[in-house]
Amino acid sequence: MNARGKACAACVAGVTLAALAYVVAGSVAGTYALFSDSERVPASVAAAPDFGPVAGTEGVAADALNPTVAPSAAAPTPISTATPAPTAVVTPTVPPALVPTPVPAPSATPEPGPGGIQGSVSCQGQPVVGAQVSVVGPHSPATVAWWGATEGDGTFNTGFVLEAGSYVVSILAPDTSYDSIPATVPAQDWRHISAQCVATHGPQ
Repeated sequence: MNARGKACAACVAGVTLAALAYVVAGSVAGTYALFSDSERVPASVAAAPDFGPVAGTEGVAADALNPTVAPSAAAPTPISTATPAPTAVVTPTVPPALVPTPVPAPSATPEPGPGGIQGSVSCQGQPVVGAQVSVVGPHSPATVAWWGATEGDGTFNTGFVLEAGSYVVSILAPDTSYDSIPATVPAQDWRHISAQCVATHGPQ
């Protein structure tokens, strides 16, 4: 190295020492490196009271002489992972369906049971055998409900075949005449009649 180089080296060393004095006076404790055009000078700085800026350090960047130590990153706030309580679901209450009360059907009026007519046919005190007997009614005088003939003793019997109600009994016999006889037939019972001739015809 020539004389100029040595002089520059001494100059650099002087600047480095001056900068080191500035760092020592105003920086936190730590290890630093000071640079010049030809050298890198490491320096360890211990904590010391602030003496103010050292002569010869004017113009040196404050960030280079007084590095800021970045604060440690704050620990992240933990995120709560608690599972929220389930929301209760209210189920609406359905009222029971109204069941209509059954209405009993009215009792049917029983049909009256049938009845019958029993009778005898005579003329001048003698029974008339084989006389024709007809029973018409009860709803229409043109409706024949029963017909038959008298027995050997002059009697007849319709049996229980007539609906309860009003009837008309007619008698037909040779050489005699008979009036029609009204007869009301009861339900499940007999109506008794006796027919007498009102006139005779033919030779005496």
